[in-house]
Amino acid sequence: VDIDPEQKFNYKTILFVGSLKNYKGIHSFVKLAESLPHLKFVAALNCNTDELTLLNNIPSNLDLHVRPNSLETLYKNAMLLVNLSIPTEW
Repeated sequence: VDIDPEQKFNYKTILFVGSLKNYKGIHSFVKLAESLPHLKFVAALNCNTDELTLLNNIPSNLDLHVRPNSLETLYKNAMLLVNLSIPTEW
């Protein structure tokens, strides 16, 4: 209820919520972060910290959150929520 659209835009944060499964599009999200270094990227991942080793070359503008306690703040601060799932790989 207390969302400020202008503030959300100023944060320039793009949010991905999912797992490390290839078909969820996490690798596309990493590439997107690499190609847009002036934006902030946040991934809320359903995995454990050991599984993060499956991701290579994480750009500095990408923050990874492993099973965050609450997604509310991440959603609240995000300018854009992306779904990069690849239906042909389900």
